[in-house]
Amino acid sequence: MMKGRVGALLCVVVLLCACQLRVEPPSAPGTDTAGGSSSAPQTLAPAPSPRPTQTAAPAGTPMLQLAEGAVCRVEVEEFLSLRISDSGEAVRIQKLPRDARVRVLAIHGAFARVQSAQGDRGYVMSQYLLPVDEALPEAVFAPGEYTVVCREYLSLFETPQVQAESIGILSAGSGVQVKGTAGDGFARVYAPDLGAEGFVLLSYLTPGRIANTQAKPTPAPGTPNLYRVSCNQYVTLRTAPSLRAQGIEQIEKDELVEVLGFDGLFARISYGSLKGYVLSGYLVDPAGLPHFSVIKPTASYSYDRMVQDIARLARDHPDELEVSSLGRSLQGRDIPLMILGPQNASQHVLVQGAIHGPEHMTALLMMAQVDDLLSRRALPRDTCLHIVPMSNPDGVTISQSAAMTGALRAVYRADLEQGYTQVGEAQYLSLWKANAAGVDLNRNFDADFGAEG
Repeated sequence: MMKGRVGALLCVVVLLCACQLRVEPPSAPGTDTAGGSSSAPQTLAPAPSPRPTQTAAPAGTPMLQLAEGAVCRVEVEEFLSLRISDSGEAVRIQKLPRDARVRVLAIHGAFARVQSAQGDRGYVMSQYLLPVDEALPEAVFAPGEYTVVCREYLSLFETPQVQAESIGILSAGSGVQVKGTAGDGFARVYAPDLGAEGFVLLSYLTPGRIANTQAKPTPAPGTPNLYRVSCNQYVTLRTAPSLRAQGIEQIEKDELVEVLGFDGLFARISYGSLKGYVLSGYLVDPAGLPHFSVIKPTASYSYDRMVQDIARLARDHPDELEVSSLGRSLQGRDIPLMILGPQNASQHVLVQGAIHGPEHMTALLMMAQVDDLLSRRALPRDTCLHIVPMSNPDGVTISQSAAMTGALRAVYRADLEQGYTQVGEAQYLSLWKANAAGVDLNRNFDADFGAEG
């Protein structure tokens, strides 16, 4: 923990919303449990003691508890995309129709990893799932081609246990040949990407080979009146400017369309070879969006990714950006400080983020704002910005990796004994707020420390 006041700085801690950052809904940070060696294996059977997680419900429905192992009904107007990863831009495996049943395998913030009644596995937006008091038959296993579905990577182990030595990692969309099953929910596979045979958790595989690409209509260069679709998942292209009109196609978020004209609340658009109407409120002018030359929106922004982004921004803008370190964290990570604007300015503003482990999205927001300011050369003339995008790099890494160590396990067991938590190790670490010493930095400033108990 760093002590001491900021001195000459005007310590105005702000959440600076100077630009709009469009990112995927945040999910529980880090890799899937299959990506680390410390997590308990997932199985296809419902969890014996479901751990409730609060999720957003569709408009007009009550807030419900979503739990691992729960059977849910798909509550959408038309369909819900089942994808190979927890992102609205990930490759779609299939369209789950309204009222389809799925079993929740794991919950990751705005997304849930599920298994359909047909045995397909992947990720869906959890807000469109409503728990039902029903049973779902177990999927029938058959050897053959499968595709990896995961948040970041899936480990290929030497033996069928998560504590085993890792042979390598497989990314979402990788193809494997499943030879058979093993104990504790594992499958014995041959991974062509690694040229090796080993074991992976079966619940991270979906039957069939799914190409990790999707052909999408691309506007011709110089096409006028291009707009970007801005929505949760998709907008419906209709035959007429009415919500009652027949749907032609679903256009997914961030797709580009050509606007041909407007009719009331609707815009007439061209999308590839199709023409029709969409609600104009879901279209934004790309020219009005912030410009990012380095930062890429992601659902899980890591310390290592941030360090790489800072280095590139410093290299691309040596005269506008000064980078230094405030010191090292308990686990030896530098805490970067970025300074933009004249240091002899009359006003100095301190902007800090990610003081809690799961708050990595604030670090991404700040990095995107820095990228936008530098790219547009829009730095303030009489204000100096002092930006600490990730105040707690150890906490962020613990939350994202969910890798249990001896010191963290001691804290976890103490919390269990005192009744502060009842969740499993992986979920406990995904919610880790403190630094590596178990200290909540946001409650340990040296101003009036302890005055509030």
